[in-house]
This record gives sequence, C-alpha cells and structure tokens, in this order.
Amino acid sequence: MSIQQSKVIKGLFFYSPFSFESTLRIEVTMNLQDNLLELDAAVEKLSQGVNAVGLMSMGLVQTQNPYADSFCMLFNYMVEADRAVHAYLDACFEAM
Repeated sequence: MSIQQSKVIKGLFFYSPFSFESTLRIEVTMNLQDNLLELDAAVEKLSQGVNAVGLMSMGLVQTQNPYADSFCMLFNYMVEADRAVHAYLDACFEAM
C-alpha cells in the first residue's frame, strides 16, 4: 500500500478501496440524510403547533368570539403550508 492509495480524513490514516471523490460523496450523502432527519423532527413540531392553532380556532368558533374567522383563516393557511412542507420533505427522502 502506497501513500497515494491511502487517505487522511479527520486526522485518521486509513486505506480506502474507493476513490476520494466517492468517499466524499458517501459522507455528503450521510450528512444530508442526517440533516433531513433533523428537519423532519422540526417539521413535526411545527405540525403539532398547527394542530394546536386548529384546536384554538375551533374553541373560538364555539364561543362565538369576534376573532374566530381570522383565526380560522390563519389555521387554513398554516395547514396548506404544512402539507406543502411535508410533500417537499417526502420528495427529498424519496430522492435519497
């Protein structure tokens, strides 16, 4: 094994049967997957917030609050955006 066939990554010296470019692609893909999983968790928290706004708007409607219509409109916009974000996130996971 020559120095040309070995790689140094993060201070470790090891032999890689793959080219440096393919090793880099694997690392980038793994980082992208990790980031998508983190994004998925954050989007899930936002979805829970959207659901909470929906419950609050239903409560306002039942109490005949004058702000109920505005709150319902806000909830409808948030639901549409939430669905779109989930669709794009799902497409990213499928592309991996």
